[in-house]
Amino acid sequence: MNLYENFLHEWREDSVMGDDLSDEARKIPILHSKWLDKYLKIQLLKKEKEYEHNRLFLKKYSYYMGREETCPDDKIIKTEVPIYMKGDEDIIKSQAVLDLYDKIESTLKEILNNINNRSFQIKNAIDWLRYSRGIDE
Repeated sequence: MNLYENFLHEWREDSVMGDDLSDEARKIPILHSKWLDKYLKIQLLKKEKEYEHNRLFLKKYSYYMGREETCPDDKIIKTEVPIYMKGDEDIIKSQAVLDLYDKIESTLKEILNNINNRSFQIKNAIDWLRYSRGIDE
């Protein structure tokens, strides 16, 4: 199971609200802290991967431009370098990792938004209980 699937599995467990609404309301700050910590860690890891990607990109660019000691056997003209860069396996893998971190970051942001809205969901559930029991304030 990869990191993204682990987060989704963990969120499925954390997102379930029980019948005790006061207990659920007390859990909101704990959940927010937990998921905010994960969000911040992913942002840092993503930034680190971006730096690695940029270093790899520069190295590959120098390679395809013929500036490295080992360069391609075939002479590549300057206008073809972006085509070779887009097709380079190492750059594709690095970009895939960046895309995964983007997806994880956006998912964690949505989870945090859901946690932030949880108090409204609890209030609405309490209002519904009052209405269904005929209690009017």
